Amino acid sequence: MVRLAAPLLSDPVRAVRIEAARALAGAAPDSLSTEQRSALAAATVELVAAETTAADRPETHLNLGLLALREDHPDQADADYRTALRLDPRFVPAMVNLADLDRARGLDDQGTALLRQAVALEADNADAHHALGLLLVRQHQYPEARAELRRATELAPANPRYAYVYAIAMSSGGDTDKALAVLRRAHEAAPLDRDVLLGLVSLSRDQGDVAAALRYATELARLYPNDVQLALLIRELERQQRR
Repeated sequence: MVRLAAPLLSDPVRAVRIEAARALAGAAPDSLSTEQRSALAAATVELVAAETTAADRPETHLNLGLLALREDHPDQADADYRTALRLDPRFVPAMVNLADLDRARGLDDQGTALLRQAVALEADNADAHHALGLLLVRQHQYPEARAELRRATELAPANPRYAYVYAIAMSSGGDTDKALAVLRRAHEAAPLDRDVLLGLVSLSRDQGDVAAALRYATELARLYPNDVQLALLIRELERQQRR
């Protein structure tokens, strides 16, 4: 990312410089040259100025909060998200992001109220259901957590991450067969997703289906041919299959 985006910080087109600054927000300083760090600082000023041209819109402050968080300024991100909610108390994306910030700061109790409000306001918002499901897992409220994670998967069937998390929750609850079915559907929709394939390998092996585990592991190896741990896993699965 740095190699591709850093040269664009000095592009003559302002919009290009702004998008490069957005892409590099939070980049490690030592990954940039002195000149590139200066260019990033200047382009970031342009990015903030571009965002604040619509300061009366909650989306503006959500974007500023995301930028602040990527630059490791959580207090500023908190202020930006809360500004977005002052402008629109029903703005669910700000609720979800503020709840995630609360999670990172160990304030899940505050996040609970925000996320329950979010799913009440937008019952079809997959992000809100997924975030609430994860929070409920952390609170050990597993049946309700699985229901929320399932709903997120239903609302966003093309999102392999949601399917993977839901499958892991189902497996942890003892329903490995259903978890495998969820992962198989996700694999059909997103055949290159690493986490989904890893889940299929792990759960298939746990079920004693070494052939399926080997098949999925081989698919992974084609995607990641230099993964030494994966090569060792395939060797072990092949040894088990020969028994």
